[in-house]
Amino acid sequence: AAAKMAATGGNTNLLGKLATSSVGLSTSTAMYSWTQRLNAVVCFGIFVLGLMLAANAVTQRFMPADVHAHVEHVRTLRLDRMQRWGQDRALFSMRLDADLSRAFSWSTKMLFVYVVAEFTTGKNEVNEVAVWDRIVRHRAEARVKLDEEIAEYSLVDNEEHGLRGANVTLRVCWDIVPYTGALYLVRGERSNSFTLPDAYSVGNEGTDEAARLYEAQQLRRQQLRAARSARR
Repeated sequence: AAAKMAATGGNTNLLGKLATSSVGLSTSTAMYSWTQRLNAVVCFGIFVLGLMLAANAVTQRFMPADVHAHVEHVRTLRLDRMQRWGQDRALFSMRLDADLSRAFSWSTKMLFVYVVAEFTTGKNEVNEVAVWDRIVRHRAEARVKLDEEIAEYSLVDNEEHGLRGANVTLRVCWDIVPYTGALYLVRGERSNSFTLPDAYSVGNEGTDEAARLYEAQQLRRQQLRAARSARR
């Protein structure tokens, strides 16, 4: 009888353990609700998206950058001294020929193109001043050819009488703005140097010609904006 009771108690304990384990199994299975599964899918999707964006940013660096960009000085229109600040200011026209279409890739959002004037003064060995810029948003706009473009911004030196007789070199540069990753700068080759006059312009010398070139330049910009609007 004692042995029978012990066997019955053992069976009862075994059934209790099986019931407990089955309840635990059902409870653990119920823990993976639809919200937890959705969270797992979203996290995995974000991880894959991050890998794709990183690969996109890294491969941008290995794209071919055989870009043609050349700028040269045409003529100096005016050299004067700013009365208020006492700084030299030069206004000139330039010729620009650039094909930046190969700078575009699947990761390129836009290009910020600008022309830099480099010169040396007594105080600073290297001076760089941006005198023209343009934003190129599409590959179709990457071909820039200007026969005679007036500098959008005057060449100004912070030193007194620093531009008279200065030797100036022009260079085309462009910033590649990607959809993902870091912005980076590309510097084109230097153009042939030119020398500014040794004396200031007299009266309104060069003013009328600068105004004529400026009006033609504004007309070209209006045509460019109209072409962009039509493309959209």
